Amino acid sequence: MSIEAIKAVSQADIRPCGRKFTLLALADFADANWSCFPKTATLASYTGQSDRAVRTHLAELEKEGFLTRFRPRREDGKLAGYRYKLQRQKLPVEAPVDGEIDQWQNLPEAETAIGETCQNQRQNSPKPAANISETSGRIFRNQRKSLPVINPHLNPQEKIASSLRSEACQQQAVSADVQSEIFIHLPTKTGDAVAITRKQVDEWSRAFPALDVEQKLRAMKSWLDANPSRRKTANGVPRFVVAWLSKDQDRSARAAPPAHSRQADKPKTIGEIFLEEAMNTGLIYD
Repeated sequence: MSIEAIKAVSQADIRPCGRKFTLLALADFADANWSCFPKTATLASYTGQSDRAVRTHLAELEKEGFLTRFRPRREDGKLAGYRYKLQRQKLPVEAPVDGEIDQWQNLPEAETAIGETCQNQRQNSPKPAANISETSGRIFRNQRKSLPVINPHLNPQEKIASSLRSEACQQQAVSADVQSEIFIHLPTKTGDAVAITRKQVDEWSRAFPALDVEQKLRAMKSWLDANPSRRKTANGVPRFVVAWLSKDQDRSARAAPPAHSRQADKPKTIGEIFLEEAMNTGLIYD
């Protein structure tokens, strides 16, 4: 939170009130350099407006020169979320000291170095563990040890670029290791997909020992792909999987041959016992 930014925005003449409140929310999230990167949904929740209204206000604020924004690229080439920079010259604050460096103007140039640094650090990231939450925790602890320390004597541009590289590498390392724990995705009726992890597959394999759970999950995905109208909700997918496995387990148990016939367990009658003894002693011949 930047008190200076909040004070400057509160004194600015910005209309309508929703637009000013949106800029005030950015000031509340801003750091000492008046920059921040909250999500649109976060700003909407903060201001009590809809996502669409917030996006409209952000576009108008950028058009009027109250802020600038850009989207850095991740290692996979996809765009990350917006970074916002409040513009001091448009707000009622003191002018910057002569010779002060604009910490934002050349920041996008540092974006090209993010991919190479992340690639080098991911090669040294720890192997995934069985538990996804534990894996994520260990990765964050190890990343804090392995990430480069920001030198306080760096110029402002290098400090911000180093911070961006650290954040991007942490997110990408966790995403890659969590992805390795996922066995399959099952589609839902909303068009999304529910991730089935290796841990869940192991638990179901122990609960249904007569089945090849991995093969059954592949069959479920094929069935859901072929029957989109009968897909389940995200909360209903685990129940759907367990019901499918239970039905197949019961079917395989009924199809299995009995260990011994009932005739072998049927007790002999007294007549059968005397007849067997008589044949054994020679009193009766077959």
